[in-house]
Amino acid sequence: MKEAKIIKEHNILIDTNVLINCGREEYGLEFRKILRYLSNNHNDLFVSIVSGFEILKKFGQDKKVVDYYLKLLNYVPNLNLDLEIMNISAYLANEFDQSGKKDNDFMIGGTAIKNQMFLLTSDRGDFNKPFWQIINRYCIEWEDEEKCKIENVYLLEFNRSLWKKEKGFSVDFDRYIK
Repeated sequence: MKEAKIIKEHNILIDTNVLINCGREEYGLEFRKILRYLSNNHNDLFVSIVSGFEILKKFGQDKKVVDYYLKLLNYVPNLNLDLEIMNISAYLANEFDQSGKKDNDFMIGGTAIKNQMFLLTSDRGDFNKPFWQIINRYCIEWEDEEKCKIENVYLLEFNRSLWKKEKGFSVDFDRYIK
């Protein structure tokens, strides 16, 4: 992992793909080092309850794998969905939906916005510019039998300047954003 600028004393929501990558044989250790690095710098790490759902859905048939991820999920506080997060998520989905977008990503993004958190993800495509800006980027280099590869991990923040209120919508989004 290349050294990046130091991020201290922030609340960070971990996206599901980062959790899944922590369990990968090829490079999981490097993902876990990023989490440890952030934690050692006095950042508080969180996961959305949505991540638990996604992991159980993906790996539910493999008890050994599920046990590993449940241990990982229980290592950090889990944030539940509430009506305000669902409203933010629905707004995002209706306003910015793009081909291939999943509702789960909007709920994770809505959780980060409502709780004023950075978002740690390895899938930049789920949280596109200009709505999410890169605060930090970590590169993980690894290789398999065929070639060398790089995995990027992004620390993102919702870009408030592009947020717009919709008349008649039931949530005052500004109160959830720094």
